[in-house]
Amino acid sequence: MLSRIVSILLALMFVVPAALGQDGSRYVLDPESTFWVEGSSNQSDWTVTATEFEGSVRVAPDFPDGEAPVLEVHVEVIAEKILSRRSPIMDRLTHQALKADQNPTIVYDLTSTGAASPDTSSGVLIGTAGTLTIAGSPQEVEVPVWSETLEDGRLRFVGSFDTRLTTFGMKPPSAMFGALHTADPVTIRFDLIAAESAE
Repeated sequence: MLSRIVSILLALMFVVPAALGQDGSRYVLDPESTFWVEGSSNQSDWTVTATEFEGSVRVAPDFPDGEAPVLEVHVEVIAEKILSRRSPIMDRLTHQALKADQNPTIVYDLTSTGAASPDTSSGVLIGTAGTLTIAGSPQEVEVPVWSETLEDGRLRFVGSFDTRLTTFGMKPPSAMFGALHTADPVTIRFDLIAAESAE
């Protein structure tokens, strides 16, 4: 069982290469943000959610139309705080799969973005790429992210992507001598809110 999110997982992932020299404005993740992972087993579907995380986004002060405004993104999720809210056994299996004792954090860092495309709503769709490290295994991930500015000035980033536990060197958990076993494919989802920092 994974923890996305990452996600992680992920999510605030936009950089304008031409603007990397600018300072920009710093935003930090709001507690309203959510990262969760969805998967299945031979018994039922399951979901685990990140309950403790932190992250920041730096946004360019000026950028050309059609380019993504975000300069950098860094997110960290506490592996042992990824919980099912369903069963202590499931939580234990999740943490074992994540190798949480050896790798206490799941980390995402943005590496690049594609052009921002207008969405049918008030936001834009941005292609992103970044490094997601789960269970001590860094992997490059590409995620389309929908972004919008809320009425109160906060930023919102929504996205998801499919992956496999084995991609990150994780063994799909099993229990009851194999009577319960988890499927390898998972989906990592995030809905992130970031507020401008006073720092």
